[in-house]
Amino acid sequence: MKAGEPGRATYELLVGGSYSPTSVEVSYSRCAASLDPDIRRAVEMEWPAHVSQAAGEGVELTNGHLLRLVAYTGSPSSLELSLGDTTYAEFLGTNCNPARHAQVPWDQLANPLGTSALIVTRDGQLVLGLRGDSVMHYRNQVHTIGGMFESVDLVDGQVDATDSILREVQEELGVGPEGIEGATCRGLVRELLHLQPELMFEVEVKQTFAELKDYWLRAESRQEHAELISIPDRAGPIAAFLREHPSMAPQARAALELRRSL
Repeated sequence: MKAGEPGRATYELLVGGSYSPTSVEVSYSRCAASLDPDIRRAVEMEWPAHVSQAAGEGVELTNGHLLRLVAYTGSPSSLELSLGDTTYAEFLGTNCNPARHAQVPWDQLANPLGTSALIVTRDGQLVLGLRGDSVMHYRNQVHTIGGMFESVDLVDGQVDATDSILREVQEELGVGPEGIEGATCRGLVRELLHLQPELMFEVEVKQTFAELKDYWLRAESRQEHAELISIPDRAGPIAAFLREHPSMAPQARAALELRRSL
């Protein structure tokens, strides 16, 4: 199933439903992407050029340890994810290199698992961010709050998907656990530009939109978004926003379309 505007599909829904934190099971095993040795060497050789190009654009790249999606199974009521290991260099060299999409089967790409949150405020607003200039992908586009599963999310060999997205919410919006009303996973999508899998959440916060903006101004990673955008949590305004912003990031479109389907 592909979704988006007619003729402009930007993501594919892999598994959809409404999952409580206990309905999302994540397992981890130490295993890297099984890249062909020649491709792995090419990826390693290309990394310095990526770093140099990004620096010229004002972006600092770090080749951090990420968690990749190895396998998934799901139904409307439960979701099981198996994760392994990858790096940001492998992500840029495989998922972000269209030429490699034809060379490498999808399950052998780096496939770091992304995590996205559509924020729902106490006064009935849906909140997204407008990406800033200091990020690597989807600059100046409407995007969700979120990031990727990282080594910090791996605690004693275990990964908690809800903890991961709430970490991102705290970093990017400044809202800690005491400000969270609840979190629901809405499914797993694959965005079609980088073929990257993304775990979609809706996170309810205790703040109004105006209060949330004050928190955001003091957030650790506030610079990832140039501004926050609010949409009334009703089908009509959501549909209008989707029509008026055809170039938004696939994660944002997926989040709004999943919300509209409720």
